[in-house]
Amino acid sequence: PIERDMSNGEQAAGDGRPITLNGVVYDKGLGVHANSEVIYTLGGQYDRFLADIGVDDESDPGGTVVFLLTLIRAARTLLLPLWGTSLGLNAAEIGAIVGLAAGLDMLMFPVAGLIMDQLGRRPAGMSCLGLLSFGLLLLSCTTTPLTFTLAACIAGLGNGLGSGINMTLGTDFAPVQQRGHFLGVWRLIGDAGAFAGPTLISLITAGVGLSMSILCASAFGFFGLVIMARFVRETLKKQTSSGATKDPCDQTS
Repeated sequence: PIERDMSNGEQAAGDGRPITLNGVVYDKGLGVHANSEVIYTLGGQYDRFLADIGVDDESDPGGTVVFLLTLIRAARTLLLPLWGTSLGLNAAEIGAIVGLAAGLDMLMFPVAGLIMDQLGRRPAGMSCLGLLSFGLLLLSCTTTPLTFTLAACIAGLGNGLGSGINMTLGTDFAPVQQRGHFLGVWRLIGDAGAFAGPTLISLITAGVGLSMSILCASAFGFFGLVIMARFVRETLKKQTSSGATKDPCDQTS
């Protein structure tokens, strides 16, 4: 429903938050869905009507982050063996290095859960994007098996720190009454990133070379990191000392 003096929120009436556009909080206003029409009667008492119109800051670009994260994850699985081959490593050596990185990746699974549950979803996602992107950036500079192994391990650690982040964020963002539909679209966004990663890598490699494709993948990751740090709200709801659940975005709690 249309909300008065608050954002549109979700399905129920009165479930919005303070209207916020570009960091500015408005005490008065209307919160509406994108597909809506509001007719406001001024009663012929005014010569003009001025209003600020925009997308509320609570509309998080979480889907963009998930798309980019899945993209560079898929790109990483392709880039590691390709770069190893370009360094002259054989299949056994590449397999051993990739296996070591995968082992470090798995070791981070419980750490990722602790970070998401104790510190928040944003720290987990940002750690994942930051380390994974840095590992790919370092990969493009490697010239020896040792540096190749180091870059692969850093990327593996970063990937592990984001274990479960995609579906956790999806569950947090999903509206209560349309959870199934939302998560289906959310999964589709992630799958689109998994498709786009190898496709873009192949196109960039064919055009300007493998090294540049690694740099591009790293840039996509850092771009996702900036979006998450700047625009994605924290969705972890912590319990207060009284046992009540506190929404970190609720400024009145």
